[in-house]
Amino acid sequence: MKVIPFDSVSSTQDVAKSYIKNREELVIWAREQKTGRGRFQREWHSPEGGLYFSLLLFPRPEEIFTIHLRLFLSAVRGIEELTNISCLFKWPNDIVYEKKKLGGILLEREGEAVIAGCGINVNNETFPDSLKENAVALKSIVKREIAIPELLEAIIRHFENSPPFPLILSEVRKRNWLKGRYVRLNSAPHRLEGRVLDIDEEGKLILSLPEGGILTLVSGEVEKVYEE
Repeated sequence: MKVIPFDSVSSTQDVAKSYIKNREELVIWAREQKTGRGRFQREWHSPEGGLYFSLLLFPRPEEIFTIHLRLFLSAVRGIEELTNISCLFKWPNDIVYEKKKLGGILLEREGEAVIAGCGINVNNETFPDSLKENAVALKSIVKREIAIPELLEAIIRHFENSPPFPLILSEVRKRNWLKGRYVRLNSAPHRLEGRVLDIDEEGKLILSLPEGGILTLVSGEVEKVYEE
């Protein structure tokens, strides 16, 4: 995929939208974002030193639900290739290392286009007070600088050479950090508690409820993971 680099942008997601009319799949990469965002329009801390990119894709309708898991697996394989550290998946979209957030994925649809954004804390070790306890950067883990262009190249290469989705799902399930944990979730308009059983064939979370029964969640936010 063609990579279009920028020094600084408002958001790689927004820049990618401006290229939709060309109907060409490509990658928007920025050294920093001024108004980077995550899910629910939350600010994504995006100073220089991190990796911030968006894939502009035109998938078939039946492929759309696979993209975030495909991008997650490509990202963690790229990270492992350069650092030898193993990362886990925190449903629905976080890359975690030893309970701390290393990165995240954001999917947005614009007509026939899907824009898959990814942010990874690489060499940016300083975080706002609100994030210090729960965020980590690759540099802090491996005690050395990581070449961001090489990491991006590795992730894109893994994405373009993704295995069939059943193999992606199998690998993501092995990396499911929430599996077996008791959690509280916000799945609007409801707040739920239960034990995470697995991720189903469409990337949905399977939750065992305390009063009995099984619930499958399309989307939601994990508000708390209980220590047991």
